[in-house]
Amino acid sequence: MSNTEQFGELLHKTSDHSKHAQTYEAEIKLGRIINNGSVLNMQEMIEPDSDLFFLFKKMTYHKSIQTAIGLLNVAKMSAIHGGLGVDSAYTLYDSYLERFNECHSSSDLLSAVYSALLEYTEAVANVHSMTREKYSATINNAITIIADRIPEKISLSQVAAEVHITPKYLSALFIKETGISFSDYVQDIRIQKAKQLLESSDLSLLEITNMLNFSSQSYFNHIFKKKTGMTPKEFKSFLQTR
Repeated sequence: MSNTEQFGELLHKTSDHSKHAQTYEAEIKLGRIINNGSVLNMQEMIEPDSDLFFLFKKMTYHKSIQTAIGLLNVAKMSAIHGGLGVDSAYTLYDSYLERFNECHSSSDLLSAVYSALLEYTEAVANVHSMTREKYSATINNAITIIADRIPEKISLSQVAAEVHITPKYLSALFIKETGISFSDYVQDIRIQKAKQLLESSDLSLLEITNMLNFSSQSYFNHIFKKKTGMTPKEFKSFLQTR
């Protein structure tokens, strides 16, 4: 039985004496997918003909809002347990609460829930892709901090203080374990995020520059081309031809 079938089977059992226990089991299964960063399993769960879709169709709008917020809480906590930074998890939570409030129908709300569940899962998968078993706990902690603080100014001394070592030692350890410098790693993560934003949002280059804390748009263009071989504008054009 697939994850979707198992989840749906639990959600559709509504006998009074065990309803809450079954809801809890269903949330555990959903949380496990997010915790593991299992994007394919989540995509399967949120297909248009999924059991979650039919569950929302049967609810009153008031009940669907309550369910949506409950699932958002499960997603937030599961993502944190999966390694997503607390700041990032709560920022996503706040943005989706606002989006829920702007919905006017169950279908709009369900679309927002799907987006939230997938975004949390992808965020955890992204953290997992950056951290490695071969890295020390110190470097993995530093990487998690970097990923969580991408919209902010990130300094070697700040991160070193949070992982309880000197900046000099963190710098040397970063190069030894990852093969690149601390500053190069931060740039790589920022450019990776910029590529995601260029592909999935309508934000302008200036908005992305400011969001990712580049000192200027020209500097953003320079680093983007250095890392990818093309300017952000060329990358956007390339995406449109695929």
